[in-house]
Amino acid sequence: MSFKIKVKRTDFMEALRCQQSVIDRKATQPIFSHVKLTANKQNVGKNLNIEGSDGNLMLQYAINCEIIEEGIITLPGHILYNLVRKSNKEFISLECNEDIVTIDYGSGTFKLSVLDYESFPQIPQISENLAFHISALEFLDCIKMIKIAMANDEIRVHFNGIYIESDGNEIRFVATDGHRMAMFTKSSKFSEFNMILSRKSVETLCALITSEEEIKCYKENNQVRFTSKNFSFISRLVNGAFPANYKNLIPNSIDGIFQDSTDNLKESLDRISILSSQLSKIVTVKLSDQSTIKCDNLSYGSGEEVLSGTYQGSEFNFGIDCNIWLDFLRLFDDGNIKLEYHGQNKPILMRHENYANLLYIAMPIAIND
Repeated sequence: MSFKIKVKRTDFMEALRCQQSVIDRKATQPIFSHVKLTANKQNVGKNLNIEGSDGNLMLQYAINCEIIEEGIITLPGHILYNLVRKSNKEFISLECNEDIVTIDYGSGTFKLSVLDYESFPQIPQISENLAFHISALEFLDCIKMIKIAMANDEIRVHFNGIYIESDGNEIRFVATDGHRMAMFTKSSKFSEFNMILSRKSVETLCALITSEEEIKCYKENNQVRFTSKNFSFISRLVNGAFPANYKNLIPNSIDGIFQDSTDNLKESLDRISILSSQLSKIVTVKLSDQSTIKCDNLSYGSGEEVLSGTYQGSEFNFGIDCNIWLDFLRLFDDGNIKLEYHGQNKPILMRHENYANLLYIAMPIAIND
């Protein structure tokens, strides 16, 4: 088995960092905790291909290196990443002799055993039918804002991710855990499709995207492939049907509008939630000419704060889980927030002035006056 390369540490570390969200350190099959390194001189410019898989996801990440001898090896991904990350040399050398890889990082060497690379999963073939393409940073912004509403439900697995749907006129990214829903819409002329990305796929994409480039998405049956200039990421889709009537949660009429700066509302909720219990983060909100939030704790007492924002509409009292609102508010460093009240027992809509295509919905909790 031949393999000998010299690679720039920063490039190697970035490729291995991305693999950490894919490989499974506790895998029952050891190959799923390894990365496969393929050095091929014919791939000009990106001649070192690094692959990782957990059986459901597969990531290929390409970088450039100096190839002395072509070859293919597998190495434990987490150990290799930590070694590269903690090295203080600009270049790292890897050389395989029989079943042992010697890693020279300047001030020392490691000798790691390899697994048979032929046991590594084969790359599934996915058609070149383009589902959509999007700016990488816009896509990253979108999924980061939407994923706060993803569920972690062992029964309703179709809530454990992000639903992506195109109707030919716009593409929608939606997540819900049954208590809240986040939705991002973008005008498009893509063909009709729908799919559910798993939670792990979403987190992997967040780790992968670091620069401005174009992301292309290809879908075939129960698999999806995302590509950019540096990587190709393949994932199985979540089985199950996302609720077809999710758009019915968005009311048409508005009975009241509350507006405040993001920081003011965030800080007020954060302060008043100090008194909330560990089991229940419920606080009471009163929207009126002098809007307030209040928290009662049977063991310690109560707290109340006047909100600095303005409200126009009929008076309304309701309870909320303050963490659900704080999750949304913490997405932003500045700007103003608008809350839309649509009537008793109807969802509260939250919008940010700088993200017209983003909608966050939370159900109020009925309280006794």
